[in-house]
Order: sequence, then C-alpha cells, then structure tokens
Amino acid sequence: MTRNSLSSALALLLVFPWAQSPGQSRQTNSWQQLRAPNGGIALSLGTRPDGQIIAGTFGGGIFLSVDQGHTWESTNKGLTDLDVFAVVVDPEGRAFAGTFGGGIYRLGYNDTEWTPVNEGLSSREILSLSVTPGGHLLAGTSEDGVFFSNNGGSYWWPVGLRGHFITSVAANRVGHLFAATTEGIHRSINNGRSWVRVDEEMESNDIRVIALNEKEQIFAATNGGGMYRSTDNGNSWKRLPRGLTNHSIGSVAFGPAGVIYCGTAVGIFSSSDNGEHWSRLNTGLPNLSVRSLAITSLGYIFAGTTAGGIFRGSLNRISSRSEIGGDSFLGSIIYPGTQKSSP
Repeated sequence: MTRNSLSSALALLLVFPWAQSPGQSRQTNSWQQLRAPNGGIALSLGTRPDGQIIAGTFGGGIFLSVDQGHTWESTNKGLTDLDVFAVVVDPEGRAFAGTFGGGIYRLGYNDTEWTPVNEGLSSREILSLSVTPGGHLLAGTSEDGVFFSNNGGSYWWPVGLRGHFITSVAANRVGHLFAATTEGIHRSINNGRSWVRVDEEMESNDIRVIALNEKEQIFAATNGGGMYRSTDNGNSWKRLPRGLTNHSIGSVAFGPAGVIYCGTAVGIFSSSDNGEHWSRLNTGLPNLSVRSLAITSLGYIFAGTTAGGIFRGSLNRISSRSEIGGDSFLGSIIYPGTQKSSP
C-alpha cells in the first residue's frame, strides 16, 4: 500500500463533514436509526433477492441482517481485512466484498465463511465492485486500474486504466465499460483494450459514482461539482442542480417507478422526474453524511452513514414527508449475474 493510495482512500471517508449521531428515532414515518453494525462508518450495502442485507464497514468488516435491519450479525469468518469498501451480490446470491488491503472475498448463499478470490489481481486495494447486466464482475483498484471476472471471481483479468484511482465501475447491456476516477470518467467500447475520457463538460473531474438506470441513462456524481446525466452513452452531459444544494454526493439508488435517491454530505435527496428536480428526505436523519444506499424488495431503503451507522426508511413513508431544498457526493452503484475465458 503506497502513501498516495492510502491518503486518497482516507479522503473518500473524510470528504463529508462529520455530524453528531441522533438518538433512535421513534417516528414511524421518518428515518429510523438502527442498532447498526460498528455504530460508525457503513461504506457499502448490498441486498440479496430474499431481502437479506449485507453491510460493509470501515474497521468492522461485514455484518448481515436477515430481518430488514432489526438485528445484525457479524459475518467476518475468513476475512483478513476488516476495511470493506465495496459489497455486491450477483444473480446467484453470492456476495462479494472488496477490501482495502486483502483483496476480494466471496460468500456463497449458504456459506458461513468468506473465501479470498484474488487470482489474477495485481492489487489488493479494492475501492469498487460491480455486477454487469450479464452477471459478470468488475473491480476498481487504487492504482492498478479495472479488473474483470466472468467466472464468479475465480479469476480476474486486467482491462486497463492502470495508474488510476477507480472509485466506481459499471457496464451497459452491449458491454461498454465505464470507470469513475478522481481524474474524470473513462469509457471503453472494446472490452478494456482502450479507454477515452468522456467528462469534458463537467465542472469537477473528481468523480465518485457512475450508475446506469433501467433505460441505460448514465448518472455521474462528483466531489464538489454536483450530479450529471447522459442520455447518449457518455458523449454529452447535463448538470442536474435543481434542489441539490450540496455538491458532494456519495451514493445513489434507483427505486420503483424510476425514482432516484442520492446520499450527500447533508443527508438524502430524491427525484421523481429523472433528476430534473430534487426533494430532501431528512426527517430523522439530520445532516448526516450518507456513504451508501440500498433498496430491498420489501419496500425499504437503507442508508449507510459516516458517523451514525445505518438508517432505514419506508419508501412510501419517507416520500410523503419530503422537504424541498438541500446539498450533494455519490458512492457506488452497480448492477446486481459465469466460465473462465479472457474477456
């Protein structure tokens, strides 16, 4: 681990102002603070089809909830690194955890112990993970670029961008790859053999999240420059500032009926018109920095914060209590679905 990569990784955690954690909320129609794992920094959240929630924390490893967040169980057997920056679940229900030093680990649906799956990786500093529409895996590292696996993580191939700090990775249905870095957005249309920058119109090149909705429109969130949308595969971008008054965005999730949720330095915002206008959803979540978001099939949204652990809200109830106004930083979103051959 180099000094530069460690400093940059810590910057991902500290970019949000720290806020005092509120007490357990008793309001049934607002966010509720859970008896969350580690009580502090929840960097990543993943969900399984049956509603299980997997939380990756900084320093506390992995926690699992099988009852929509009411209780949590430490699930660290097999992990050698407890700084978990990314969690994703593939269509087979296998969970993958990216750590900042121990590489990538896999947990099968009925497994009780994490297995390291690092063959082919030249870096063990994992910042981001993604599942492509075809069910394959992408991993972003701190210095060695992007890696690809089409066999459930059993082997990883490098697909370019060595030397870049990869904060988020994603792919569309035709196989184009997108990587968010601290030096802009990069796109590859040839399986990573070459990459081009596609963020010339943005005010900030420090990109923290890149996410595709069901229509494959691309949403990019920056550190300090707000959020942007592209409807032409990244060739052009439109800034989406209306209602996002903080421009440091850390997480994004797509809910039912196309509603977009984003976590920022001062809480959570939602948009029901594809990002044109935003409403603040902070009842019970006062000015907390939100680093991760996840939506379950039972209609709950979970928010991982950098100071207060994990909060839960009902999609219906928090939407009915929206507040206009607010601030923005986006974390990581990717697609939740493998034979060993090169990409």
